Amino acid sequence: IKVESSDFIKTTPNRIKTSVLKKTHENVIITSKNGVEALLNNCAVEDLKFKTIYCVGRRTKKLIEQKIGPVKHSAKNAKVLAEHLVEFMNGSEVSYFCSDIRMDDLPSILAKNNIKVNEIVVYSTKLEAPKLPESVEGVLLYSPSTVQSFLKKNTPNCTAYCIGETIRRFGMDAAILFCDILVIPQAMNIEVEMKPNFGPYLPHPVRTQKDVDHVIVPDVKEELDYVYKAIKATKELLNDEIPLIGFAGSPWTILCYCVQGQGSKNFDKAKAFCFSNPIAAHQLLQKITDTTIAYLKEKVKAGVNAVQIFDSWGGMLSPTDYQEFSWQYINQIIEALKDDAPVIAFGKGCWFALGEMAKSNASALGVDWTCSARNARYLTGGNITLQGNFDPSRLLSPPSEIKTMVHQMIDAFGKDKYIVNLGHGILPNIPVDHAKAFIDAVKSYSN
Repeated sequence: IKVESSDFIKTTPNRIKTSVLKKTHENVIITSKNGVEALLNNCAVEDLKFKTIYCVGRRTKKLIEQKIGPVKHSAKNAKVLAEHLVEFMNGSEVSYFCSDIRMDDLPSILAKNNIKVNEIVVYSTKLEAPKLPESVEGVLLYSPSTVQSFLKKNTPNCTAYCIGETIRRFGMDAAILFCDILVIPQAMNIEVEMKPNFGPYLPHPVRTQKDVDHVIVPDVKEELDYVYKAIKATKELLNDEIPLIGFAGSPWTILCYCVQGQGSKNFDKAKAFCFSNPIAAHQLLQKITDTTIAYLKEKVKAGVNAVQIFDSWGGMLSPTDYQEFSWQYINQIIEALKDDAPVIAFGKGCWFALGEMAKSNASALGVDWTCSARNARYLTGGNITLQGNFDPSRLLSPPSEIKTMVHQMIDAFGKDKYIVNLGHGILPNIPVDHAKAFIDAVKSYSN
């Protein structure tokens, strides 16, 4: 995948009257690093008379405290900051150092609550997107301003990917960078295609010892460099407001696709390969494991705060076969990563393995909706953090029912050692307001 970067927006500091900057400002709001840099471009820090500073984002806070002074409160986005100020700020007036192009609703929220907002435009934002060639198939857009800029010179005829708006709109506690699990076999010299209305297709499946011998353990730094670049870009755009999770498929789940050649209801060819040619199967599983370990270690170096291993097809195996063909390889990954970052292990349909999984060095275990909270706690001994287990299809229920079921789920798991989540990936046909109802239900929960 060829990736090029371009500045769709450019910022330049404005000249501000010295008298404006040198006067005393009781309550100051700064929502970006650009605002900090523009301020310091106009005035020496010792001339600034800021009594109380509020900001948006961890990186903005860090820069302010390095260059200007202490921050009383920082929030993950402008809306949350505005709500905090309405409730806790002393005084009824703020100085908001901002850009000429602003798409947050902070001023309007404060104004509605009788807080006077003195907007001081310290830098200008210019929309300067290039005209993109027709060969470009996807565009990564990380703010409303970049969307506006893109549309000035380009027509919306390619795939758009966005960062940040879901987090800002719904206020989740973490983000996960989606990268298809089949980039691993692709890097291992196994051809992978994504067919429209079909899904993954591997035209040359691995089904013999000779096929396994042709599979390589690649230099992941070179072959999967685009993933690490995406992580670094995403971390920058998230502005350290929330942690970023990286993930990979389990060796068994990846083997299923490599051998079957496509998705399946039972992965009969993959199971037949393991049972009839176990030596070759274990060799392939070990190659996938070694590649996955190197891949996840590089993800951590690139900036992810935790990793999750998805064993989507582990439930296809019997308890005995699961230990032989799946869990032992997942555990290798956990052992290799445990000192680098927290590891979450998830096996769909693998309730029977929870006891063994709980003995590992995983930081948390994912649970699907076929295992009750009570059984999950019992099977794991009650000492490890659990994640899950709302049925993704249940997001098609009315929002009022979603709220009730989410509160019941939290009651069942208990608020300690628990991460509220779905029991598998979200479905593409889920209405956005239903997903929001799920998140709102979690936030509104009180024991």
